[in-house]
Amino acid sequence: MTSRVKALCIPVDKFSKDYSDKTEIIDALSDAAITQKICRLKYDSFSREKQVEFSAAPLTFFENRGGLYLFVESTKYGMIRVLAVERILSVETTGERFEMPDGFEPGEILDSAFNITLGEPVQAKIWVSEAQAKYILQRKYFKKQNITRNTDGSIVLEINTSGWFDLKHWVLSLGAEAKVLEPEELRRDIAEEVRKMAENMKGTSC
Repeated sequence: MTSRVKALCIPVDKFSKDYSDKTEIIDALSDAAITQKICRLKYDSFSREKQVEFSAAPLTFFENRGGLYLFVESTKYGMIRVLAVERILSVETTGERFEMPDGFEPGEILDSAFNITLGEPVQAKIWVSEAQAKYILQRKYFKKQNITRNTDGSIVLEINTSGWFDLKHWVLSLGAEAKVLEPEELRRDIAEEVRKMAENMKGTSC
């Protein structure tokens, strides 16, 4: 019976990140967040393609798709950022104390973002075919969304979110089953990405 119960729910760790060598860093960040101490961080920034150092207030951790992330507030710019914990290379806790930012609501921030990329708000209108519409109708992708059902079974999804990159790649994942109606900039951006993909597929080899 015990083996049968275990078989009813199988844990899946596909795509999960490895934090076996990050125990000390996670402990240091946790202590700093609890005691509200500013940290000096060294971070492997993929977007800037280099290691950067800066001071920040560690606010709170959250999990997303097998990864551990940290909200921080930059002491230099006062901006809220999201850091991937596996790319934090070192943590030096300072004696300087920080106060939690006014109005900081991590749940609301994550609700407003498509995934975890923070950015300027994006208002978009996306047509989705009947074949994919049934999957979208089974779950709520965005906190602020409106769905119009068409007579042919397709839908028009109107959303207000943030994270241009994440939204763009979600639409791309739907392939020809989706079409951006608004904004024009997003449609052009995706069209250019598709053009580049097509060029990459023209018989070239690595």
